Amino acid sequence: MCRYQCPRGEGSGYTVVYTKGYFMSRMNIRIMRANLSDTVNRTCYQGERIVLTRHGRAVAALVPVADLEALEALENRADLEAARKALAEMKAGKIKAIPWEEAEKALDRGRVRSRRGRAGRKAG
Repeated sequence: MCRYQCPRGEGSGYTVVYTKGYFMSRMNIRIMRANLSDTVNRTCYQGERIVLTRHGRAVAALVPVADLEALEALENRADLEAARKALAEMKAGKIKAIPWEEAEKALDRGRVRSRRGRAGRKAG
């Protein structure tokens, strides 16, 4: 791994890291906003992965569409395997199917709980 600090010097908000055959940059959101077109072009045409930071912490990433599609394919494959496993367990009698209405109510209760947790107060 090799690290390159932007010529502006320490605190410029931009660092490039070369590792495992690809470039991954860390860029402060303020710098990205000022150079949005260039930043998107580097991701799109050079395949650069850019981690966006705020106060030194990673908050988001810009990745080429091909990388996103590969990630989505992996997620879909994992979801399919989990669904097949659950279906096999249900057929073997290890788990019991529940009606959709019951599942929907449980999901709605979970949504209300998660909203309360984030905001620290009741949803609504």
